[in-house]
Amino acid sequence: MSRLEDRVAALIRLGEALQHRSEYTEAVVHRASVHNSWFTKDNIHRAMESLAQEMLQESQLKPFVKNYALDDKIPAHSIGIVMAGNIPLVGFHDWLVAYLCGQHVESKLSSQDLYLLPEVVRLVESFLPDAQTTFVKKFDKYDAVIATGSNNTNRYFEYYFKGVPNIFRRSRTSIAVLDGSESDKDIIQLGDDILSYFGLGCRNVSKIFWPKGYDKNKLFELLMEYQQIMNHGKYKNNYDYNFAMWSLNREIFYTNHSLIFKEDPGYHSRIASVYFEEYEDIAVLTQNLKAKDDIQCLVSHEGSLIEGSLDFGESQRPSLLDYPDDVDVTQFILSLDS
Repeated sequence: MSRLEDRVAALIRLGEALQHRSEYTEAVVHRASVHNSWFTKDNIHRAMESLAQEMLQESQLKPFVKNYALDDKIPAHSIGIVMAGNIPLVGFHDWLVAYLCGQHVESKLSSQDLYLLPEVVRLVESFLPDAQTTFVKKFDKYDAVIATGSNNTNRYFEYYFKGVPNIFRRSRTSIAVLDGSESDKDIIQLGDDILSYFGLGCRNVSKIFWPKGYDKNKLFELLMEYQQIMNHGKYKNNYDYNFAMWSLNREIFYTNHSLIFKEDPGYHSRIASVYFEEYEDIAVLTQNLKAKDDIQCLVSHEGSLIEGSLDFGESQRPSLLDYPDDVDVTQFILSLDS
């Protein structure tokens, strides 16, 4: 196994490679976009650049290593990782942590994202030939499992991997809370939180809370900034289906002709739509939100309206310490021998 400092150096070089992609890497990007039409080249590039800027800088990796007191004495295990495939490279963070900790990874890729992580591993191997990663259809030998899936697939995870140290992730989503003081720029950036990656990620905002009397028409108008999203066939098909279904059912909804807004108590909105609810008391709303266990991110005026919230436009830029479901993967790996 390579030294920790060499793995850190390889990851820093990976960050550079993801921002300055070679012809070979671009060919992989093209193949991934053909295989899964939700993975447009622009979205794949966005994911790569976000990982490079938020997780693969020396200024991020070295403090991360120091924070956990990582060293070359961490016992090596075989970690099985079941990858999600809803947005490009969504399972990268799990792989990165396992790699930093010197673990062997058996990765079961999603059928929706078969090519991007293998290309990342290939790049790392070109810098340091010791990535200790294999891609499998069925796990062979594993000491622990990290699996991401729907609420339904979690039942299978719990059956197949019972008795094994694990992290199982379920369906989660993100919300935004407005107070009416938001600028036009805030609302346009909120549109990115809603519609980046076509709204398919757990960090995408699928529900908005706003105060009674809020001028929703202005929000609808500002979010027309993203009307080009209707040029994507699958997105438009989902929009048309929702529009027709809710119209036939005589349900009340609003649209700016690229996104449907529907008042609904649910949190997981359909593709091409976002739910909303009005509130009267922010303190009561805050307490109600604390009781929800399926919220990944909360977007608002950063830290000012509700403690721990992200600023508008930041939901799809997770850092090294932004663990899915708030479960510390690094600590999980370090605790395997305890």
